Amino acid sequence: MCLYFFLAGAFLAGAAAAFFLSALLALACFCVDFFWLDFGDLSPMVVVV
Repeated sequence: MCLYFFLAGAFLAGAAAAFFLSALLALACFCVDFFWLDFGDLSPMVVVV
């Protein structure tokens, strides 16, 4: 019986981790698209070294 609760908890932890990683990936893609496409021309903000 105790093993059943452990497996259920492990499954929920894995599901939460998968959701967190997918949200993190979506946020990373959104941030790149947002800053490069929604603001238009960002050439004055780019520093050329």
